Amino acid sequence: MKVSTIVLAISSTLLLSACGGGGGSDSDNTSSTRSIQGKAIDGYVKGATVGLDLNFNGQLDAGEPTAITGDSGAYILDIKANEAACCADYVPTIVDVPVGAVDEDLGVVETAYTMTIAPAIFIPTDKDLRDIPPLTTVLWDNIQRDLEIGNLGMLSCDTIKKQTETRERISMMLKEQEYRLQRRFNVPVTELYSDFIASGNTELADGAAKLVKGMQLSYEETRDLLLQDNVVLAEVEYMQGHWNHMMEDETNTQHWHRVTSVQYKDNSTTTRIERMSDDLSSVVATMEDSMKRERTERHLKLIERYAVEPDGCNSTIELVQAKKQRLWTA
Repeated sequence: MKVSTIVLAISSTLLLSACGGGGGSDSDNTSSTRSIQGKAIDGYVKGATVGLDLNFNGQLDAGEPTAITGDSGAYILDIKANEAACCADYVPTIVDVPVGAVDEDLGVVETAYTMTIAPAIFIPTDKDLRDIPPLTTVLWDNIQRDLEIGNLGMLSCDTIKKQTETRERISMMLKEQEYRLQRRFNVPVTELYSDFIASGNTELADGAAKLVKGMQLSYEETRDLLLQDNVVLAEVEYMQGHWNHMMEDETNTQHWHRVTSVQYKDNSTTTRIERMSDDLSSVVATMEDSMKRERTERHLKLIERYAVEPDGCNSTIELVQAKKQRLWTA
């Protein structure tokens, strides 16, 4: 089954005045009510539980507003409690898919799982961009984790509502990932937040599972590299098609590649480009394996470049005199 491709499409309608907005404060809106409606998509999922993760703990707890998806994955989430209504746009929304739920494409769900989407404040509100496909789910999971690891601590409704810096940081991270998706996977922003079933985008529907897997692997492998003591910067990218339009011929446009770039504390850098198997689980061929480092010899600063050819048989070493170091005397 396609566990990682269930998505939540959110479009929200404000029935009464939102908390803290307009001419009143939070205390002025004790009876404020929100009604949120949308779909769980990929195919549409019936029998899933949708709700607000008010405490950012990644699960739906007692007292958090929830609704059950019906035919075509549709739901209406009525939020009556003032705290929940105030936080509706500032907390993640969770989809719990239990055993027995029905995926209209794949049939009965046999393994339970949970999916999460970003707070609505960070999602485009244009009518054409209200639906959220699977790629946005993995984005928020990893962004939340990176924010909490990055000395921000546990996120909350209040921190997002009241801390401009936190909102700007989250917004920037989401925009960076939108650009990354468009650049690496050729997924325009308009498609990123769309209901691809309704729009008939079969290409995105068919490739969504692999795109999600590639994104998740990129995050996980980058984090693993950054945990190494001698690593300063690292980036792992899974991408479909060209990693370099100047180097690869058109026959490779559908292949998946992994590009790993690492900078170490000794100022050396490495780049490895590998062609991956269709399921992204193994390396089919190494397209490039290069290293660049600086060293000093006889008071000269040298740049050393090393590269392995795709056949793995040849290598080259180039020594370049960068500049002569000045010798200081007492």
